[in-house]
Amino acid sequence: MVRAEYRELDGYCERHHVIPKALGGSGGTVVRLTYREHFLAHWLLTKFTIGEDRRKMLCALHRMTNRRRDKQGIIAGWQYDHARRAAHDAHVGQPKSPEHRRNTAEAIRRRRLMMRKKRKCGFRGLTHNATTLEQISQYNRGRTHSEKTKEKMRESQRRRRQTPVSQQFIENCQRAQRKNRKKMSAIITDWWSKKKATS
Repeated sequence: MVRAEYRELDGYCERHHVIPKALGGSGGTVVRLTYREHFLAHWLLTKFTIGEDRRKMLCALHRMTNRRRDKQGIIAGWQYDHARRAAHDAHVGQPKSPEHRRNTAEAIRRRRLMMRKKRKCGFRGLTHNATTLEQISQYNRGRTHSEKTKEKMRESQRRRRQTPVSQQFIENCQRAQRKNRKKMSAIITDWWSKKKATS
């Protein structure tokens, strides 16, 4: 930090409070650092602090990953890893306020209601309600495909047909299934006949 206070940087640089604002350093010394140095400074601050101050520094380290697009991004994967761990550690053990719990419960309730509506409409992947689906159905009712579209559909179906090899494979599978069903049926019949004889 002492070296950074008396140097000039030509390229991209960021301002950093030697004593962070969150720790009471609002009017303290400000230095210019490269992005890498700035990240390392915040990372080291998480090592030197404890308690609530450490939680604040962990949040600040995580903020280093959420940069605007016009600013320089993360340099290395290990930095992103440390930042994500910092975000996790900052929130572990933190008590949730009643308002936070209410908001979470409300979000879950809204999501469940939306999923129930989707299932009721019969379209799991669509967000249309029943009225919209009825309107779409009315619009499409009575419409006919052009000859060009019909030809495309026929061509698509032709391409979908199995090759002779795949057809033979399917037939063999079906034959094996029928044989297994017969075996199972014979075993069950034999078992029932023995049970009746002993009872």
